[in-house]
Amino acid sequence: MSKPSQHVFVTVPHPLLRLVSLGLVAFVFTLFSLVLSRVGTQLAPLWFPTSIMMVAFYRHAGRLWPGIAVACSLGSIGASLTLFPAASLNFSWTAINIIEAATGAILLRKLLPSYNPLQNLNDWFRLAIGSAVIPPLLGGLLFWLIAPEAVASKAFLIWVLSEAIGALTLVPLGLLFKPHYLLRHRDPHLLLETL
Repeated sequence: MSKPSQHVFVTVPHPLLRLVSLGLVAFVFTLFSLVLSRVGTQLAPLWFPTSIMMVAFYRHAGRLWPGIAVACSLGSIGASLTLFPAASLNFSWTAINIIEAATGAILLRKLLPSYNPLQNLNDWFRLAIGSAVIPPLLGGLLFWLIAPEAVASKAFLIWVLSEAIGALTLVPLGLLFKPHYLLRHRDPHLLLETL
């Protein structure tokens, strides 16, 4: 597979602001996912923080990946602490999310064209494989290895489904989003029109 051009990943002008923003986004989406999971079995399981981290890894230079991992992990842990006691936190799940997001970002960088990542049906298929099939299966396998044996198969299935649904929901949006989209709303007429 030949790529017409390689995208140069550059460091953003204000990396600290970007990392804080990613941490806040991870906090909000983790809180949303956890609240949905507390509702019960009426809804399909969703887990968005890994997808957010995957898109952030994909869009940023490799030297920012440790900061992105820390910021998104702190956001997820903070959201978990608002609903659950600190004793119930499991940091190995956070490590699995980081491994899964990094794997997905590397696969997406290898499989998709950098300029227009979702330009045809083949790219969408590669997106599904690189973000919603291989990384969730890897994460589910790692989770299955540390889960208690009595619930391991059910936990594997829930993990894979929640990660795959989250990836299919947010990764395409994250890949297609351009930062200049937000600049349009500095014009009050466009902001009012959008709202």
